Amino acid sequence: VSQLPFAKDAIPKSAKHITGDCQYRFANLGWDWFIEQLGEEITTEGITSCNSMFANSKLERIPFIINSKAGLPNLSLDSMFYGCYNLTQLPKIIGKPGSMNNLFLGCKKLEYIPEGFYKDMDWGGFDNNSVNGQKSSMFNSCFALRSVPSELLKHNVIDTSIYSSYLHNCFIRCYALDELRDLPLSFIVRGWTNNGFYSTFEDCYRLKAITFELNVG
Repeated sequence: VSQLPFAKDAIPKSAKHITGDCQYRFANLGWDWFIEQLGEEITTEGITSCNSMFANSKLERIPFIINSKAGLPNLSLDSMFYGCYNLTQLPKIIGKPGSMNNLFLGCKKLEYIPEGFYKDMDWGGFDNNSVNGQKSSMFNSCFALRSVPSELLKHNVIDTSIYSSYLHNCFIRCYALDELRDLPLSFIVRGWTNNGFYSTFEDCYRLKAITFELNVG
């Protein structure tokens, strides 16, 4: 990790206050040192995109809250933590999520998704079908993941495509996943004609139970 060539106090507050479009903002290792050494001093406001925000970082934790722009109808979380192999602690996200493709893909050391990560998310866009609510490959290759909170699975856009649903490649190579209970299916009742479970549970060697929600349709 690079060392700051000057005292932390010499960094202006504006540099530690992150706003606007954060697509690739801390991606590809270039800003790991900044987050590791400033940590909780970093603040955010008015974030408009988290697409690949931390992709391919080697960070173990992200110690600041992600605050989206007030009134933003769909905060993109696509590939936000893609390839974060060392990540074990997630940040809190405040906002209304939109697309979540590849959200945790390749987070090999992540064991749990804490309630604090998602408890202040507004799922209204998913629930009223007003966002591009894709969730493909959300947990793909999360080798150490033990469980998945239902809150991240139960909100879905009705009649989403097979390749955009959370089922597509969702739990592939989740080697440590214990069980999956009451998986939601209500969003597909009006008509998929092909297999919707493409690599959904592939290589889930530890998985002891899979159940689905009842009274669909």
